[in-house]
Amino acid sequence: MVPWQRADNRWLRSLRSQAIAAALVTVAVLAAGVRSPLPLLTAALLGAAGATCLLEFYRGARFARRLGRSWLTSAWHLGLRNRRRYAAYLAHLGMVLIAAGIAGSHFGQQEREVVLSPGQQVSIGNYTLTYVHTTSVTLSDSAEYTAELQMGSETLRPQHLIYGGGQAGTRVAIRSTPLEDLYVVLSSVNNDGTASFVLFVNPLVTWIWTGAAILVYGVWLGSLGARPAVAMVAKRAVASSALAGAAGT
Repeated sequence: MVPWQRADNRWLRSLRSQAIAAALVTVAVLAAGVRSPLPLLTAALLGAAGATCLLEFYRGARFARRLGRSWLTSAWHLGLRNRRRYAAYLAHLGMVLIAAGIAGSHFGQQEREVVLSPGQQVSIGNYTLTYVHTTSVTLSDSAEYTAELQMGSETLRPQHLIYGGGQAGTRVAIRSTPLEDLYVVLSSVNNDGTASFVLFVNPLVTWIWTGAAILVYGVWLGSLGARPAVAMVAKRAVASSALAGAAGT
């Protein structure tokens, strides 16, 4: 967005959309209860970066509407003619989503360790879970304990495994939404009927995987046809070298 070798005061006007996006994202994060300066600054920068990518798609779509054909057909042909350009914007948008997911899960993670008896409740974030009971199954090489926790109409079933050699393992119960993930770990089952749990709330984890998929797709889309182009450049270089050699002899 910054002009090359001719920067003046006019380039500041080109950043108005990014400034508005940064302000809106900051207000949204403040409304969510975030008050620390570093997460707020990160949210503002990511909002501005995301707005830059989306603005380029909007400008391309607006230009496509001026062409004689239907908007969808014009946008399709415009995208094909500038495939690498829009693929790069798409890959950068994926990077913004990955960064937002990492920042959200880092700054907003909540963790709680509890010991519950059947019927007791635990709250973390916006979730309240009720411990129902734990069942056990003895297998040939391990003992498997499965806890049942009720959360509204949903049931989460984390597991704790004890193998023959005394080694322990867990199977985490996960409830995933577009905004955050809830992890419930059954760390141990006690002789008095209680069970020990570790609960995590990680915001925006889904954004990491979504951003990674968009990034990979953008890179793949931008690299289509790259090898023939490189090969053509190489052939031209060889031909130029041959001509230069012939001229020299």
